[in-house]
Amino acid sequence: MNSTKTYKKVKFIDNNSSYSNHYFLKDTEICSNESNNCNCLLLLSKFDLLTIIKNIRYLFRIRIYDINYFGHFGMSMIIKIHFYDLTDIKLRTRLINQTFSNLNKLKNQISKNDIYILGNNSEYSNKKKKIEGDFVMICNDAINDIELIRNKIIILSIADPLFFFSETEYSIDYLKKLKKFEKFIDYLVIPTSTISIINKLGIKSKIILVNSTRYQKNIYELKNKQLYSRKTHNIFTQYMLPIAVFLNVNTYIGGITYSFKNINSLWSYDKSVVKGSKKSFAFKYSFFKDRDFKKYYKSHYYYLNKFIKENKKIYKL
Repeated sequence: MNSTKTYKKVKFIDNNSSYSNHYFLKDTEICSNESNNCNCLLLLSKFDLLTIIKNIRYLFRIRIYDINYFGHFGMSMIIKIHFYDLTDIKLRTRLINQTFSNLNKLKNQISKNDIYILGNNSEYSNKKKKIEGDFVMICNDAINDIELIRNKIIILSIADPLFFFSETEYSIDYLKKLKKFEKFIDYLVIPTSTISIINKLGIKSKIILVNSTRYQKNIYELKNKQLYSRKTHNIFTQYMLPIAVFLNVNTYIGGITYSFKNINSLWSYDKSVVKGSKKSFAFKYSFFKDRDFKKYYKSHYYYLNKFIKENKKIYKL
């Protein structure tokens, strides 16, 4: 999906969804036309082949708006609907250009300083004690570490579509918290396609976008005023390390696991930033319950250790 047409109105055509249940659509105009022969974007709250067949002549305007549809696909489609279908192409281009300037601002600001990158695993608090510099890149629930974000130059990275860019209660609460603490977040690193959602929330932090593709061989590449990384589906290897390598400064990493031990240890968070039980709801969604985690982490550790080995300025805390 890479639409050049911007839709001003939307309409669910299966009558199974209440607009009030969709947080990201709350400011979107609803089409009142009884006929589907209109100019609005037609949404399906669930995949329904019969409804699609009945509206086959409008197929190019039909989108499935279902978080639980076919693993990663459903959540990605909702994000892309807001980016490609509901955001004017001129605004998308302007936002991308602005965020590329922010990436260069960070590089100029950090200059000869070091950067410290922390994951959220059970070693987070211990590794945090080893930070000696001012520039710290954190991710996800480390926004709850108020002491840290108040006293350092913070680059926060978030990317998970379920926890941070969906219409689940957890995600909505997180986005509200992000808005509340925006003055402490100097830079916010996010996937390119999520910029429309963040822009609608009026987040004032300086945004840095990362676009990703599975065809990207190097840890990052600059093209079309965007930073591209390899799609690894992991916040550390797909977003945080590529930014650090681009900055070309000494990078100290901690709070992450470097090899597969057992599946339970992978969900062991530092209790000072997140309670793992709060995220257990994720396993009722196809995105998590249908994923082969052993295969996923095998791939993740391969790229993590490959990137560390190839970049001589990355050190373990």
